[in-house]
Amino acid sequence: MGIGNSTNSEFRIPNPEVLIQQIPDYRENEIRFFLEQAFSLIPAKNKIKSSDKVLVKPNFLSPKPVESCVATHPAVILETCKILLDLGAKVSIGDSPARGSAQMVARKLGIDEPAKEMGIDILNFATQVSVEINNPIRFRRLDLAKESLGFDRVINLAKFKTHDLFNLTLALKNLFGCVVGKRKPMYHLEAEHNFNAFCELLLEIFRYYSPALSLIDGIIAMEGNGPNNGDPRRLGVLMASVDAVALDRVAGELTGVPLEYDPLCQLGAKHNLGNANLDQVRIIGPKLEELKVADFKFRHLGPPDTGRITPVVRWFIGDWATRRPYFDHKKCTRCSACIDICPAKALSFVPQKNKSTGYKQRVKINRDKCIHCFCCQEVCPEGAIRSEKSWLARKLLD
Repeated sequence: MGIGNSTNSEFRIPNPEVLIQQIPDYRENEIRFFLEQAFSLIPAKNKIKSSDKVLVKPNFLSPKPVESCVATHPAVILETCKILLDLGAKVSIGDSPARGSAQMVARKLGIDEPAKEMGIDILNFATQVSVEINNPIRFRRLDLAKESLGFDRVINLAKFKTHDLFNLTLALKNLFGCVVGKRKPMYHLEAEHNFNAFCELLLEIFRYYSPALSLIDGIIAMEGNGPNNGDPRRLGVLMASVDAVALDRVAGELTGVPLEYDPLCQLGAKHNLGNANLDQVRIIGPKLEELKVADFKFRHLGPPDTGRITPVVRWFIGDWATRRPYFDHKKCTRCSACIDICPAKALSFVPQKNKSTGYKQRVKINRDKCIHCFCCQEVCPEGAIRSEKSWLARKLLD
C-alpha cells in the first residue's frame, strides 16, 4: 500500500493491536527492542522490502533543544532509521516545521551529522503540488509537499503533546506536516467555523499517506501549553500500531481524554480509518489501567469549542463564547512570527503605550478577524501566547 493508493477498507482491522513498552529514558537498546517488535506488527502486504523508498515523518515543529520535548526524540528517529536501513530501504527524514526548516530542526536535535553518515537525506517540505484524491472523505484535491511524495512507505513518528484545538496532538495529526508551511494556516482559514471539515482534512491527508506504522514518543511527553511551549512530562512509554485511530485512542485514555473529547478519533472511526472502540483493541504490553496518569496537565481539557455555538449565537456574541488567544507582552520579543503566520491577518504591531518592556510596539489582535486556530500560539518561540476562556465562554462551555 504505497502513498496515495489506499482506500478506507484497507484500514479496517477488527481487533487492532497497540504495542506499549515502558521505557524510563531514551536508552538506545530498549528503543531498538521496542521498534523490532513494532515493525513485526506490519502485515505482510505492507512489510518494508529491500530497495523500498521510505519516508520517516517525525514531529519537527520548531528548532528547539531536545530537552524542550517539542520534537520526536532523536534516539527514536535514528533507531527507526537504522532498522529501515538494515531492511535494505532507502531512507529519508522529512517535515515542514512551523518555524525554520527541517535541516535547522535536525541540526538542533543533533541528528544531521548521524543522518549524513548513514546516507539519509533530510527533506524540507517546501514545494507545493496539488494531488487528486480517489474516493475522498470530503476533499477531492489536497495541496501537499512535492518532497513528501514518491515514497513506497511512510513511517509516522509522532510526539506525545498537548494541543489547544485537539487536547492532544498524536499520530493522526502528525501527517499535517506534509503540507507546506504557509498552506497549513490557510487550511485553517478555509475551514474557519467548520471544525469537522478541518478534522476531515487531517484525516484525508493521513489516509493519503497511509503510514505502514505509526509510533508515539511518550517517554518524555509535553503537557500544559503545548505543542510548542509546554512543560516536559515523563510518561515513560513508547507506543506503536498499524491502526493510528486505535493508537491515538489508547494514548488519550492514558492521560484522561475520553472519546467525546477526541474529534479526530471519532471521525476517523466513522470514516473507517481505524477502530476507536477500546474494548476491541488488543494491548500488547502492560495493562492500560497500570499506566494511566491522573494529573496530566492540559490548558483546557474538553470538547472543541468550534461547532458548539450556533451561527446565530456566534454572530450575536462573537468570540466571547470561545477560547481566545491572549498575549503576554512582557514575554513577547516582537519577532513577528505570530503576525507572519496568522491566516486571517488578525494580528499587527501597534505603538506600545507603556514603554516598561523596552519596546516601542506590541502585538494587537483584531478579534473580529480572529478564527481561533491558535497558529500564533503554536509558532511563538517565547511562550508569550496562551488560550484563555472569557467568563461567558466558561459559563457556556464548561
